[in-house]
Amino acid sequence: MKFRLSAVLTAIFILALGNGIIWAAAATVSSPITFVGTDDNIYYCKGNCSTSKCLTCPVRGLEVRAQGLIDAAFPVAGQGPAHYNWPTYSPDGTKLGYISTRRDESGRPVFGVHVFDFKTKIATRIFESPGERPIYLFWLADSRKLSFLLAGSQGLSLMLAEVREGAPIRFVARGVPLYFDWNQARHKLLVHTNTADGAAPEQVYLMSLSDEGQAVDKVLALGDAPFKVPAWSRDGKHMAYVARTGGRAKLYVADAEAGNPRAMVSLPDGESSFVWAPDSRHIAYSTAPADDVLTYDGIGMLDTASGTIKKLVKQQVAAFYFSPDSHHLAFIEIPAGRPYYSWNVVDLPSAKSRRLLEFFTTRDEALAYRYFDQLALSHRIWSPQSDALVFAGAVVGATGSMPQMVSPPPAIWVVPITKERPRKIADGKLAFWSPVAGD
Repeated sequence: MKFRLSAVLTAIFILALGNGIIWAAAATVSSPITFVGTDDNIYYCKGNCSTSKCLTCPVRGLEVRAQGLIDAAFPVAGQGPAHYNWPTYSPDGTKLGYISTRRDESGRPVFGVHVFDFKTKIATRIFESPGERPIYLFWLADSRKLSFLLAGSQGLSLMLAEVREGAPIRFVARGVPLYFDWNQARHKLLVHTNTADGAAPEQVYLMSLSDEGQAVDKVLALGDAPFKVPAWSRDGKHMAYVARTGGRAKLYVADAEAGNPRAMVSLPDGESSFVWAPDSRHIAYSTAPADDVLTYDGIGMLDTASGTIKKLVKQQVAAFYFSPDSHHLAFIEIPAGRPYYSWNVVDLPSAKSRRLLEFFTTRDEALAYRYFDQLALSHRIWSPQSDALVFAGAVVGATGSMPQMVSPPPAIWVVPITKERPRKIADGKLAFWSPVAGD
């Protein structure tokens, strides 16, 4: 992979520490943040984040149970140490889903999906398997159902579960790869996938789901579709996807029932990604050249009502994210000839861009950037107030004097989009913001 890791090119990093960056006062935090610590436990903080609480750390004491549910602060008897990752808040901010990996008494890996309820302080295990590994969590809008991808011998499987212990788990779709987005208000699901054995062609399709069953309503694209994630507009009235017609890949926008599809943008060769703005009127998009799937060539923005296209960013980028108020677009630039990334923000609609800071990423953050268009639907790097970002890594120029050739541990940083100083809140390797404002 071409992502720049915090442990790489340390000598260059040391030289960059004295680059004279000047910031104003340190940033504050006003909404909850969850993060994965360097010890592979899940933490969260709120208020000014001066202290963090561990949700998964074992402590001395008796096992605590309430109505058959296990308090997350206590280890389960007979289990080895577990590693936790990929925390994601429910849309109402009251729950947190996360993935676990541990080894049983024979040394075999056992994987799980858990949900922590902030009101009851109780964690519920909703899935466990020795053979199928959860790799991604996606809450439904009602905050009562959680979908997750499982990696197993049959490829990837999309599952759906109610957030309660012992609830049946529903199989929804299977394929490799498998990208998706929910429109729960309409009981609809967009899927982009291929069969694991290649028996059927790659396809993008619309599904309907009910308590009684599920069915494919319409195939939107059949054959090579050079993109990852089909997605709904925030208001649920439109969908967007990429299909190849006439030998060219094009970005399509259709209504909620897949009717009236319009080819809005002709895309260059390569793999394209896009994200809807929360205002449901704009789509930011870019294409990674066919010979470099990790680097996107600038960013364009489409006004879906008028069809107007604006070039927002000309630099090479790794990922991009709309702010909740749709007034800004954050993007990760890949500076030419440098061993690090930079966070930048575009102010909309002026399209004026400014650099916030330079940084080294972590392995988990790098993976999140690789699949940023899928994670943008479920994990949030913007504060609910649209005034700051959160990420894990090492900030260039933000560390004091250090021993030569020593790289700092990865940390969780809150970065205002103003000139305020970025603030380190803890050591950690992956972080996301709650979607709900508050302290």
